[in-house]
Amino acid sequence: MKVVVDGAAGTVTAEDVENLRELSVALRSADAELAGQVLGQRGRVDGTHVWLDIEVLKAFGPVPRNESWTERFAAAMAYAAGKGWTDETGRLVRAHVEESSS
Repeated sequence: MKVVVDGAAGTVTAEDVENLRELSVALRSADAELAGQVLGQRGRVDGTHVWLDIEVLKAFGPVPRNESWTERFAAAMAYAAGKGWTDETGRLVRAHVEESSS
């Protein structure tokens, strides 16, 4: 899954939501400060990573949500937790920021 933070549009969207083996953030028309403002309560920028709210990521899933996707999402978050990629509350998961192509 790729989370797209678009500074010009002021939006946070997701692409490739079926791919739960990867999690990244693309900043479009946004530096770290603007990305943090656009993310708001959905996450926070931390250097070359963004901490994302897991419930927000779940909401980006396919509609209608199917049991297979829900199970794969839970497994992906459990894997992330096992690697230390979740915060101490278990509410946020860390994603790397993709290099900008522009």
